[in-house]
Amino acid sequence: MTFREKIAWLTLGGLALAFGPYFFMIARLGNHPWLIGPASAGLFIAVVIILTIGMTIGSILVALSNVRDAERPSDERDREIARRASSIAYAVLIPALFVALGTLILGLGQAVLVNAVLAAIVIAELVRCALEIRGYRRGW
Repeated sequence: MTFREKIAWLTLGGLALAFGPYFFMIARLGNHPWLIGPASAGLFIAVVIILTIGMTIGSILVALSNVRDAERPSDERDREIARRASSIAYAVLIPALFVALGTLILGLGQAVLVNAVLAAIVIAELVRCALEIRGYRRGW
């Protein structure tokens, strides 16, 4: 497994482990949208701190496991895999953002909108990581 594929796995797992419980807890407050703002602010900060620490430590460990591969600049294949994955993830992000904007039309409030936009971004990033992994596995 290449360094960039390991980083994609790390990012995919980190985002899923960090934001999965976050959105589960936010969804449980769905019947009380006025609670989502205060509850999600502190929880979001905690998730970002945990994700940052986890991704930093994980990236260091992955880099130390194969220093030579980590220092190697990306080649044409790496750039093509990243380009394809990013373009498809962008195609997922835009409609998801329009769905998130629909929360304003429904009058669900700004906190719900912010969390819906965050969910759109996280989903697009998960798609990007999964497609990068697929690209490395299938030789895109």
